[in-house]
Amino acid sequence: MPNISFGQKPQERARFLLESLLDYVDDTLEISIELSKKLTFYWGKNNYQLTVKCTLESLAKLTECKYPSKGLKKREIEEAITFYEKHLKIAFNNCNQGSPERVLVFNLWSKDKINNLNKFNELCQEKDYTKQVNKEATNNYDDIQGTAKIENSKDDSYLSDGLANKSPSSQKLLNELSDLRIKNKNLSEALNEQKQTNEKLEERINRTDCNLNNALKLLLILALPLQMLSGAAYNHIINNQTNSSSVSNSVNTNSSDNSSSGASSEAQKKTSISTYNTNQGKDSQCR
Repeated sequence: MPNISFGQKPQERARFLLESLLDYVDDTLEISIELSKKLTFYWGKNNYQLTVKCTLESLAKLTECKYPSKGLKKREIEEAITFYEKHLKIAFNNCNQGSPERVLVFNLWSKDKINNLNKFNELCQEKDYTKQVNKEATNNYDDIQGTAKIENSKDDSYLSDGLANKSPSSQKLLNELSDLRIKNKNLSEALNEQKQTNEKLEERINRTDCNLNNALKLLLILALPLQMLSGAAYNHIINNQTNSSSVSNSVNTNSSDNSSSGASSEAQKKTSISTYNTNQGKDSQCR
């Protein structure tokens, strides 16, 4: 593969080839029957993926049909395909190695030609801007490195506290910055570890709460039958005590009745004896 640049000329060729393909897909570009047999395409289902089976030669002839005076050569066609693949990343090539046939798969933005060409231009501008920014950043970095080397050669003093006359070297500032980044990274890792520990602790607390709730529910289930059983036992004891009191009162009543009967009998006996003695005394006096 030749050395490819992604400048203005390759961009124009890639856009011209894409425009020719879209015209052919839209059936607005007239080509020969023989060429159409070497150029086949189909759209993907439910997306804007366009697959084109072709050769470098058939693509070059397609551009000649578009503009005979601006037709691209096979080398330029290959550069345009590389521009799609490597620079814009909107297509990839599924060709078999050693085979002249190419299977180009384009990931487009719509099925509308104008919309696709506008998006193509926007993407190229975005890539160019990014490339320019990266280039400027690289140049600035090189300038900083060069300045740092010069400063280090002139001044190798320690970092001052703001009262010294000499300014600190750029290399030492870079070292300090690197140390701060390392400390920041370590602090972030420590915070992440603490966060994970807190999450595990919270999970354990939630699990403990769940276990306590289950234990309380089990105690309630066990306590209800016990409460019912204790109530029945208490009622049985009260009933027994009531029955015992009734029996005791009955026995005491019978004892009192018996005592009263005995005392009455004794009184009757004493009265009989006294009457007998009195009668005996009267008989003695008569005699």
